[in-house]
Amino acid sequence: MEQKFDAKQADELCAAIYRYMVEAAKTKSEKEKVKDITLQNLINWGVVKNLGGTLVSTNAFILLTNNTFPFAKIQCALFKGTERVVFLDKRDFEGPLYEQIEEAYKFVLKHINLGAEINGLVRTDAYELPPEAVREAIVNATTHRNFLDRACVQVAVYDDRVEITSPGMLYGGLTIAQIKEGGSKIRNRCIAEVFGRMKIIESWGTRIKRMISSCKEYGIREPELLEIGDSFRVNLYRPSFEEDHQKFTESSPKGLCQILNPTQQKIVDMIMDNPRITQSAIAEELGLTTRAIKKSIKELIDEGIVERIGVARGGMWRINMM
Repeated sequence: MEQKFDAKQADELCAAIYRYMVEAAKTKSEKEKVKDITLQNLINWGVVKNLGGTLVSTNAFILLTNNTFPFAKIQCALFKGTERVVFLDKRDFEGPLYEQIEEAYKFVLKHINLGAEINGLVRTDAYELPPEAVREAIVNATTHRNFLDRACVQVAVYDDRVEITSPGMLYGGLTIAQIKEGGSKIRNRCIAEVFGRMKIIESWGTRIKRMISSCKEYGIREPELLEIGDSFRVNLYRPSFEEDHQKFTESSPKGLCQILNPTQQKIVDMIMDNPRITQSAIAEELGLTTRAIKKSIKELIDEGIVERIGVARGGMWRINMM
């Protein structure tokens, strides 16, 4: 996309980069050593081109300033349950990429649980997911996305997970095993260069490892990394959901066994093991007809013990607390 170079936007970008660098500096001495960012820096980093004395805006410059690309945004949503069925909150964040990242990060923190840890006399607020992992996943999705793909980065918050999806498969033949070990190939080098200067990214190839490490330190499930079609996805699983599910799994058979017949009890146990199990699979496992299983499940639904979430194909079962 061609766009006339705007000196004012260049000044604003330089100021933003400088501000991020100062904020990232840990000591007063380090802050004082941060130098002003100039137009020449943008040229050196390839963000602005100097063609025979004429300054030209690159795609990176546009993405970091007024960002007129229609699909270069982050779509955020909060869903009820564990499927993309019912929206509870939805926001689209546009503008400079670094601002989008901050807004998407705040959106997730707003919609996950915040608890407290007591260490001696000190009370510390703590989110159920490591904020660093959330931020790294969003930064990674934005930095490495395929901007030629007519799709947006999507951040979805469910009861059981936070799902970050980036347009474009892993770049340059990288595999999931390689990126877990720090492997990295840069698709958008100018964006990565500026983000590195802004300390949005520490160094190339460390984000996935940092994400995994922070989850281990939190004592929660390792992030799930997936290539789905022509996109890359990170799932961060919420421990609050898994803890509630575990408590229910441990307690509900004792409570339910008083009111369920043996077939119904087996159906409930199988659904708890696999919420996506089909009625025909249950019938085959129990050696009963599908008609008999449908009848038993209907009775469970009528009693409010079981309910179906989502569409008939691709949905799932949910066991309700008694």
